[in-house]
Amino acid sequence: MSVSKSAKGPDAATQHRGTKQRRRRPLPTGHRARVFLPPATSVATTFPERYDETFLCMIDVEPHTLFAFWEIDEMDLEREQRVLSGPSELVIRVYDVTYIIFDGGNAHSHFDVVVEGKAHNWYIHPSVDGRSFIADIGLRGADGRFVVLARSNCVQMPRAGEAQEADTKWMYVEENPRKRQSVPEEMSVPSRYTGPSIPIPVSGLSGLTPQTLMASIGSEDVVAFYRALWRGASNPEKKQNHGQ
Repeated sequence: MSVSKSAKGPDAATQHRGTKQRRRRPLPTGHRARVFLPPATSVATTFPERYDETFLCMIDVEPHTLFAFWEIDEMDLEREQRVLSGPSELVIRVYDVTYIIFDGGNAHSHFDVVVEGKAHNWYIHPSVDGRSFIADIGLRGADGRFVVLARSNCVQMPRAGEAQEADTKWMYVEENPRKRQSVPEEMSVPSRYTGPSIPIPVSGLSGLTPQTLMASIGSEDVVAFYRALWRGASNPEKKQNHGQ
């Protein structure tokens, strides 16, 4: 009698266990599942070249180097060109405004830097260090007139070396020749203590001012005062009544 093998033989059972899916465990309470979203395609990856504004900004780089960057609106540029009514060139005028409140005409000195081409930034090299500078960008006509388009911030340049002025003042500290004066014998020290007044048990001198008194108190006087304060705080009358 022949016995047919079952369809679920050893090989089939092994294959079935291998392909059996695991049961997912439930997430613990308060746990947030991670969700991965596709990258957004509408986010801009580049900045605009122009913002249609007129401004000038300066940054100190080194003791003799400034970095300036700017933008000039086309409408502002055309308006100032009509004012000059002639050929003009773009110029950065740098003012030395060290230790003054600049009002446009009270600078210590100034120099011009001609901007070539259509540049939007420029390195400026002042001949002095440790000074404060403000710059104007504008148009300079053939007749020397200068029309301002924008004004920069104030920049304080670092020094190229050590300060020339010596602000350090030296002095000799001598020992005070005055001898220490003691506190009068019956003088009490003011404090927040509400009990009986405790005289400082030291021999002293008369006619001392409060300033002289505070300057003449020594460490042994303080120790003696607190000892007397401790003895006065423990009232002997209360102890006697407590004993009765």
